[in-house]
Amino acid sequence: MLAKIAEMPETDRALAERIHEIVRTTAPGLAPKLWYGMPAYARDGKVVCHFQSAEKFKTRYATLGFSDQAALDDGAM
Repeated sequence: MLAKIAEMPETDRALAERIHEIVRTTAPGLAPKLWYGMPAYARDGKVVCHFQSAEKFKTRYATLGFSDQAALDDGAM
């Protein structure tokens, strides 16, 4: 996953690196992995959140997305 982040253009790479740092610090139980070619973090093999670079999808902004597995509305990831 870190190799994929290193390939990103500078603006996406800076965001992805910072997100990686935050996730590893605040949710060390999540495992980094690639999900459809995007950096993602999983719990028990299921993706909880992912980073979608702006460059990959030709969009203006990068996105941090969460799956239902995150259970954010339950108050704890």
